[in-house]
Amino acid sequence: MLNDIQKAGLQKTFIVLIFFLSKLQALRAQPGDTLYSYRLLSDVTVTIDRTMASFHSGRPFILVIYALPNGNTTAQTMGKRMQPGDDWHYGIQYIRAQTDFVRRQLPNRNIVVAYLENDYKSWPTWKQKHPQYGDTLTLLADSIASPFHRPFIYLNSHSGGGSFIFGYLKGVRVIPNQVRRISFIDSDYGYDSTYTDQLHAWLRNKHHYLSVFAYNDSVALYNAKPVVSATGGTWYRSHMML
Repeated sequence: MLNDIQKAGLQKTFIVLIFFLSKLQALRAQPGDTLYSYRLLSDVTVTIDRTMASFHSGRPFILVIYALPNGNTTAQTMGKRMQPGDDWHYGIQYIRAQTDFVRRQLPNRNIVVAYLENDYKSWPTWKQKHPQYGDTLTLLADSIASPFHRPFIYLNSHSGGGSFIFGYLKGVRVIPNQVRRISFIDSDYGYDSTYTDQLHAWLRNKHHYLSVFAYNDSVALYNAKPVVSATGGTWYRSHMML
């Protein structure tokens, strides 16, 4: 049985889906538009990058759900050609340029990227504000995927965005088969042994891939002081996951 919070979440999800589909219909009349955003729940902004000009309904869909790093806006995560005086956040990821590159390498796939930004610019903080975050993030991911035809889902994250992925894993308990790739870019701070069996079961499928990228933050210094403790960063957590 659904509790009141879950019912409210479902109602909001259906409202968002109606808006999302109407927006999608409008964009089909404007093939030059590839970006559009909408609000989900009360404090999450979803921005969809979808190339309408090369869209083909017969091609497989790859939906990349990209959880933003702490402190970044969606525009900064997308990146741009840097100019003097620009905020340095615009020059650390370049996800939109990378998306264009991937589309050229995979012309027989519909590549869709969904950027997930919350009002706190921090997924760990967002989870603290939402005690039922597991169920909520499951509904959120499902609502993003629903308009697309049987998409393969790639969960990606950078920095605090990894907290979104672990929150989603808490909610689904058994990772759906359509989730084909899970990638942590210096973002697996939240890993602990409670996820071991869940990930191990998912990885038994040869079509599933887990990717982890981390630098040795255990020896990183800022102003001659450690950035994290020897066991508090992604280097240590990545070894735990391995």
